[in-house]
Amino acid sequence: MRSGASLRKVRVRYLGIIQRIVGTSEEEMEIKHEAKVSDLLQILKKKYGEEMKNALEDNHMLAANATILIDGRNVETIQGLDTPLEHAQDVQIVVMVPSSFGG
Repeated sequence: MRSGASLRKVRVRYLGIIQRIVGTSEEEMEIKHEAKVSDLLQILKKKYGEEMKNALEDNHMLAANATILIDGRNVETIQGLDTPLEHAQDVQIVVMVPSSFGG
């Protein structure tokens, strides 16, 4: 077995308008043990396409209306998108309706 190639599962829960994109409120994802939040987001964007990218990103940064919690802690208070997921059990991705909607 190659080192660094082992995978583990993490529960990803979706809240807000992102549920419409993924079609579920939660799922289990396989990630590498050394994965960071940014790696998980890449997996999700590859799986769900352009709509997921648009919901999560704004100019290659996390969208202002998106929040990611790792075991209840906001990643912005840890290491942002570089936050390691090595001990994470639960990832919540919350995307609210952007303020530019409606009016």
